Amino acid sequence: MDRYLTPLAVPMKAYGGGRKGTTRSHHRPLETYFNALSDCGLQVRVVKEIAATDDPVGRARQSTERRANAEIPLFMAIAAVKV
Repeated sequence: MDRYLTPLAVPMKAYGGGRKGTTRSHHRPLETYFNALSDCGLQVRVVKEIAATDDPVGRARQSTERRANAEIPLFMAIAAVKV
């Protein structure tokens, strides 16, 4: 990761199994999400960052990649309530 504060579309690795195409992950800084919720009159109650703790298809071959998968979350769940 070389940028954080700049929103951007991050190209991901090509599909496996001989399929064609690529995917994109859309990055936004955390403040973007929290400010948007606040602007809608919502108060955040819980935040959960979800990392890839397993490797069901065996793609992470190196220990550094497995460690990064376990430490760098790909998803975030936010519970917010109207105030």
